[in-house]
Amino acid sequence: MKKAILLIFLASFILPFVNADIITPGYHPLLINNYITNIDDFPDYYFLQVCNPPMPHISLIKSNKTSPYCYKFSQLDVYAVKKDRLNLQDFKNGGYLNEKKISTDENLTNYLNGLGAVRVLENLEHYKTVPDSSIEKDINNYYTINITQPNIEPNKTIKNKNNLVYYYIFIPLIAIIIVVLLLLKRRKNAVSF
Repeated sequence: MKKAILLIFLASFILPFVNADIITPGYHPLLINNYITNIDDFPDYYFLQVCNPPMPHISLIKSNKTSPYCYKFSQLDVYAVKKDRLNLQDFKNGGYLNEKKISTDENLTNYLNGLGAVRVLENLEHYKTVPDSSIEKDINNYYTINITQPNIEPNKTIKNKNNLVYYYIFIPLIAIIIVVLLLLKRRKNAVSF
């Protein structure tokens, strides 16, 4: 009995400090799209999206856009690998590398070094939460890559906004103006009699 009381007592002090992988109430995740504008300038390379620990995975970039599916606490990088160095059979699973090859930081580093991979984009923004009252809908980041120098900042950023919010503001204002005009007209008509 004493052990149960002690456990409840300790749990009441520890639980407030435990953070789960949840979104803060009143916030929602914002979709962030990262585009590589000059990917076609490098026909001799494949490009890999690398989500670094705590949950590492590597995926093949098939178009000019990185995948938005990367764990929110991971660092997102893009690497270039010469086509003759990469075995596409490793990426048969929907474009994702077999997880056993990169289960640890060391395995991930060894795999990339073995391929002669060159980091071309570093620490891409891929996860952000905004308040529910925010009018931001999504963010599109556009990068120009250079094989010799990693890019950290996007060359261009476009933030799309949810214009529906303005309807919620202007429609009630228009309704109030119409009601006020009707009341003034009614008052004017009542005074004239």
